[in-house]
Amino acid sequence: MFAELIRKFHYVTLDPSDNRNWGVLDPICFLEGVEAHENAQAVIEQIYDMHGKDDVKTELLKGLTKVIEQRARGEKVGLMHVVYHLQESDSKNIRNAGELLYQMSQNNVLSLIFSDGDVEGVHLDHKVNILQIEGLDLPKEDDDPRYYSDSERKSLCLMIPLAKFCEKFGSRDKQENTAVMFDEAWMLTSARGGKKLIKSMRRVGRSYRNQLYLITQSVGDVQSDDDRGNFGARFAFDEDSERDDILDYMGLQKIESNRELVKNMQKGQCLFKDFYGRTGKLAIDCLFDEWKEAFKTVEKSHSARAEEELMI
Repeated sequence: MFAELIRKFHYVTLDPSDNRNWGVLDPICFLEGVEAHENAQAVIEQIYDMHGKDDVKTELLKGLTKVIEQRARGEKVGLMHVVYHLQESDSKNIRNAGELLYQMSQNNVLSLIFSDGDVEGVHLDHKVNILQIEGLDLPKEDDDPRYYSDSERKSLCLMIPLAKFCEKFGSRDKQENTAVMFDEAWMLTSARGGKKLIKSMRRVGRSYRNQLYLITQSVGDVQSDDDRGNFGARFAFDEDSERDDILDYMGLQKIESNRELVKNMQKGQCLFKDFYGRTGKLAIDCLFDEWKEAFKTVEKSHSARAEEELMI
């Protein structure tokens, strides 16, 4: 039954080095109408400066409208067809813009967004979607946008359709319970584009039956002023260099007995704070061996074996 369940999960690996993933985040393919138009335009304007280029922008908007209408009629088209539209223009400036966009979208993270419309990517109809991102290079929040590297600009492009997919998944039905989980959330909480995504999901959570989970290695990743008071339940595992921060985050006094409480937690134990503000030690047990196999990411190391011996 467990194997049958996980086969129903929809896995999408956002790895541009594998051409099977090209186009999985194409906004024209998983969005419709105005939303497809706005997100596709935002993607292109993130990597191509339209300032003072009204002729290029006008033709871009015409191309977007044309391709989105073709998609609505059932044709297999995607964001790359907008680039083709620019390349076929009679105007040299517009053709050059199309050629530049074509070259910029090849063999990098932008390959995940620009497609010919023939790849099955993220889909709102799947009950469980697991998106794995490879090679994301987001700029820090206080970095000057004028000095973003090419890889940082392209990674920000990736955040635009990704954020919209998460938002649509959480808000498609007010009567349906949904959840969005971000593993390694430090990548998002430390970057401007990621913080914008998290704020968007918080708004969805307040209006719909959506739960947002941030999973990260350090309590410092969720300790900003924006995050305080925004979490219901909290789990915190021991980290010897952050015990005082953990106690502070969980609302416990920074006294020696509480430090010992955290220090003495074994593997599988954590502090848990519930929705009513009650905090205590929680033990997490794996009920079935197949669950343990499913969660295994690396082979057992010597340190892991030593830790098991200490626990015994």
